[in-house]
Amino acid sequence: MNYMTPIFYLVVIMIIEAQSFIRKNYQHATMALATSFLVLCAMLFEVFGFRAFLCESAIAMAMLLYLIFFQESEYRLNSRILKAAARRDALTGAYNRAGYEAIIGRMKQEKDLLLGFMILDIDKFKEVNDEYGHEAGDYVLINVSKMLKATFRSSDYIIRYGGDEFVVILTGITENLGFVIKKKIDSLNGLLENPISNLPACSVSDGLAFSDQGFSDELFRKADRALYYSKATTKRSCTIYNEQFGKTPVEETKLPGETERKTASWNKEEIEAQIEA
Repeated sequence: MNYMTPIFYLVVIMIIEAQSFIRKNYQHATMALATSFLVLCAMLFEVFGFRAFLCESAIAMAMLLYLIFFQESEYRLNSRILKAAARRDALTGAYNRAGYEAIIGRMKQEKDLLLGFMILDIDKFKEVNDEYGHEAGDYVLINVSKMLKATFRSSDYIIRYGGDEFVVILTGITENLGFVIKKKIDSLNGLLENPISNLPACSVSDGLAFSDQGFSDELFRKADRALYYSKATTKRSCTIYNEQFGKTPVEETKLPGETERKTASWNKEEIEAQIEA
């Protein structure tokens, strides 16, 4: 028996196994380990006098099984990657409309979720495109998305709903924290109006609504009406639906779980894994 062929197979498989462990693809690594074991057994059989063609058949079968598994696993991985990419906006990296629908679809199955739902619109975005060009407008969209991600928590969802309109879904918060969100939008607008780069200055208007019963279409309509009020009045502002004027503002400076990866009522990592599976 020529031992160079199985040795070559072993080296190749061990390299694949190492790469699989590095990429944390433990299914690949386990199958590669099992294949290595079969190849080693075949070589030992030859040493102890078994027929060469049986040993070579065992090696060929091991490699065939591995290749079939590898191809299937790669196909599933690529399918997941493509599916996840289809739910992300190619320009900004935020969730797109398809991603929004998937998130909302999951949230509708859960009751008693504490949610803040915010719709944002870039003020006079058409004028930015007309004066500076669409390429500059694209950079403004990218910058707004980036700053929204920096402004809100990792447990919140940033979605480019369409055009220059964004949605932010805030998890695990109640209406008494509306003052905190208003302050965040004010700070965001301060940065957008005084960009450190050569980007055109801009601002955002938004409408915000809260729910302690999870997502509903009515929650969306409330936020949309609040946005309309912001756009029709001062712009560059955050309007909370049914806001009680004269109410003592809450003095918190952070949202609950600001520095935490997960919220008590909603685990973003789990929901993302489910909608991108």
